[in-house]
Amino acid sequence: MPVAPALWPRQTSQKDLNMTFSRVSAVAFAAAFAALPVASQAQDMTVSAGVTATSNYVSNGVSVSNDNPALQGYVEAESRGYYVGAWASTVGDGVDEAELDLYLGYRGEFGQGVSYDVGYTRYFYDDSGNCCGEVTFAIGAPVTDALEVSANFAFDPSSDVLNSSLGMTYALNDRWGLSAEIGTIKDAQDYGSLGLTYALSDAASVDLSYHDSDIDDGILVFSLSYDMTLLSR
Repeated sequence: MPVAPALWPRQTSQKDLNMTFSRVSAVAFAAAFAALPVASQAQDMTVSAGVTATSNYVSNGVSVSNDNPALQGYVEAESRGYYVGAWASTVGDGVDEAELDLYLGYRGEFGQGVSYDVGYTRYFYDDSGNCCGEVTFAIGAPVTDALEVSANFAFDPSSDVLNSSLGMTYALNDRWGLSAEIGTIKDAQDYGSLGLTYALSDAASVDLSYHDSDIDDGILVFSLSYDMTLLSR
């Protein structure tokens, strides 16, 4: 997920440029249709978790798992808008086999359904170690009852690299949904994706998505996700 390995003891690789925002984008688009147990600010504490099996771990249009399947999971605690969590995935770029992202932030609303999310994420790998960190900001707004649009930004101050994207989700009904994203990484690449999601239940969903970038061929990805609330009070 990091954009640039300013803190890495090795030379910048393509993986480093392509991993920003994968957790943020994946969770944002899946949550729109899978009815995830997202915490309400009216609740004192909510702890949620989930697991995803995917045919390919793709970030910003490029495979991070060497076109192999990946297993991903997260756990997050939220209280009155403040949250802290961990997201992990298998990778497989020839250097690392596992990724761990630790993050925290605050989610809120301006009114009229306009929401925002300000956070910070730190990225770790089993071999490379402590990579780098990013400040993230996302803002979303409803256009109609079914259509929502968003703008997302991730900035690594140590390397002065910005990843920005525009996204949309459209609920076809209470089960089916569409998503799209187009973005750019400063001085690196442009990328985009299209997705179709089906909610099997309030907790489980399947997703078929197509990812592309101007530096690699398009990739078709199938994912199965299950999310749950561990604690709500």
